[in-house]
This record gives sequence, C-alpha cells and structure tokens, in this order.
Amino acid sequence: INGYNYNDIAAGLIADGVPTRRDGASWASTTVKNFLANEKYCGDCKFQKTFIQDPVSHKSVINRGELPQFLVEDCLPVIIDKETWSVAQSIRMRHRSGRPSPCEEYPFRGMIFCGTCGKPVNLQYTTREGRQVTSAYRCISRKDSSGVEIPGLTYTPPHKSNYTKNPTDALVEYREKYCKKAPPRILLCSDIQIPAERPQKAFIQAWNLIVSRKARYQATLKRMADVTEDVLVRYRADEMLRLFDDLGRITEFDYSLMLRTLDRVETTPDEKLTFLFQSGIRITV
Repeated sequence: INGYNYNDIAAGLIADGVPTRRDGASWASTTVKNFLANEKYCGDCKFQKTFIQDPVSHKSVINRGELPQFLVEDCLPVIIDKETWSVAQSIRMRHRSGRPSPCEEYPFRGMIFCGTCGKPVNLQYTTREGRQVTSAYRCISRKDSSGVEIPGLTYTPPHKSNYTKNPTDALVEYREKYCKKAPPRILLCSDIQIPAERPQKAFIQAWNLIVSRKARYQATLKRMADVTEDVLVRYRADEMLRLFDDLGRITEFDYSLMLRTLDRVETTPDEKLTFLFQSGIRITV
C-alpha cells in the first residue's frame, strides 16, 4: 500500500528479522507475491483454484476458467481487514502492467509517459556536447522514428558541429562553415526533452501547489471519497486528506510520499509535466 515492490518488501522483512514459516528459509519476492494473493488472510476461501486434469498422473494444474470457482466469505479468522485487502489487490493488479518499478536511484522509472502518443518516456544519456554527459527524459518513439506530430509547433534540429565527442575547434569551425543547418519542421513528441532532475523538482512544486489550495482540494477529495466505487481512489483520497495535515508543504523530494500518492506523470508539448495522483487529482507544473 505504501508503494514498495515485492523485492523491497522482502528486503524489509529480512532486515527486520521477521521469521518465515520454515526454519532457515528466507523471504523472497515470490513469497511476498503469493502472500498478497492469498485471500485466506482476509477471512475468505476460494475453492477449486487448481484441479486434476489427468486422473492417471494426478497432476494439479491452475484453474484458468476451465472449471467454476467458488468463494466462501468470512469463513476464516481475519488477519487483514477487507478494505485494506481490497486496496492491496487493486495495487497488485495495477502493477501487473509490466512497466519497470521505480527505485530510489531512479524514482520515476516506469512512471513517465508521453502525453501525446501515450508511450513510455525513459532516460536518455548523450555526450554530444563535448565530453560532458547530459541526460534527459524522452519518448521512446525516437527509437523507431514513430513520433507523433504536434500541430502548431515547430522544431529546429541542433547543428552537427558538436556531434562528435570532444570535437576540436577546427572541426567545429569546419562543420559550421560547410554543414548545412537543418530547416525547421513540425515538432514531434520524440523531440520533447525533460531534464533528468526536473521530475523531482516538479513533484515538489505540484505537491506544494496542492497543499496551498488545500481548502479547494479537500472538498474535491471528500466528494470523491464518497461517490467513487474505486476502492483504491477512495483510500488514496482519504489518505491525502490526512497527509495535508500531517505533512503539509515539503522542501525536499520525498520518495516514499511519491510512491504512496502518485499514479503516473505525462509530458506536455511545452515541456511541462502533468502529475496524476492515485486520489484522482491532476495538476500540471
């Protein structure tokens, strides 16, 4: 629920010295995954999750719809309440998209998407400016030249004078003199570049902007928590209301806060970032 992936949870359990069911065994991501998928911890029991397909070999296989399944609710002692369990299942389903999980070194990995074509935006490193390595987030459509045109905006590709690593002054002068400059063209979504440090700073701006308009967003979040049928949105809306009072404004990027509240980020043609929070709030900075 706090946004950590299976590996992070397993590492935390090991660090805290939490024992496993078997002596000598250690926590692993698959163990945590199976734990979170077992409905018995919330007091329910699902029957016929597996079945014997071949009566000769007696080998059990997973029931993927071949036979009906039966769910008996509230038949076992409850370890996790139903609401928390439902929220965890919603998060688990959302993480099945296959996108890379964020980490503290790359907190926005797998979370930024192109607002024009919808494809993922990842970090690109380049050394075209002499030997200085620069990095920026760009749409992956640049890899197969499938960038979508953005009407009304033009882009002039940079001159080739500095394309070589550590070019000499003579080479730069020669290229500037004899290499033609690329003409302006329609801007593609793959041309949009977001500096690597921008998402962290923008998240701080977005969060503080929401907090500064707390009275306005409190009414929105309360209404959303009352009317939505999405258990995750309802939980995150209530949680965000608590964070307004408990946390308030922030001065540094908070990785754990980002994991708990943020759903995804979208780029805009004017190189801004739109933050979509799990509570349903959407804000562009």
